[in-house]
Amino acid sequence: NYYFLGVAQRSLDLSDLAKSSFAHALALDPQTTEAAVALARLDVRSGDYDEALRLAGGALKINPNLPSAYVASAEAWQAKGDARQAEAMLQAALERDPTSLTALATLLKLYDRQGRTPEAVKRISKLVQQYPQNAGLHFLLGVGYFNLKDWEKAEASVRKALTLDPKTPDAYTLLADIDLAKGSVEKAKADLRAAIEANPRNIANYMALAIQY
Repeated sequence: NYYFLGVAQRSLDLSDLAKSSFAHALALDPQTTEAAVALARLDVRSGDYDEALRLAGGALKINPNLPSAYVASAEAWQAKGDARQAEAMLQAALERDPTSLTALATLLKLYDRQGRTPEAVKRISKLVQQYPQNAGLHFLLGVGYFNLKDWEKAEASVRKALTLDPKTPDAYTLLADIDLAKGSVEKAKADLRAAIEANPRNIANYMALAIQY
């Protein structure tokens, strides 16, 4: 199955091969919305924003309630510099799936650039109260607090995420950033070593640790 091959290649950062596999999957079955969305998100990363919008739009014609397609559109609009359209797409995604971590993370980035981080933190805080066992929501709340330079709340949120799911992606990396912001270099090194152990393929963590040494 070309779609699952593309997913595997994407996880290994083999973007060109992943794009080829997703394109094959879409050519074999134009109704494969997952392949269209995956290809659209890769097109955003490679700078082909109009093609990403075309693919995401096609997926939405097939399934108007597909949150991931709205997120892909939002990423393309944001990359094109249209924050209003990007926010509209993200709100549409969250109407259909209020706990979509991808949509919330993208909204958090968008609001941070606009100086509206408190709005995002308020929204995610409410979701954390509704879904206290969702590790991803706690992690995103930690990101929000980090952006607000509230190190204590950021650390508490990330550690809660790790308590719920010790494999929460990027949690140890964020803890390292928090420790560095607090001036705790040795703790940051330990966090980065933990991040490397949790995700050996993330080159950024090796680079960050090398910089600290």
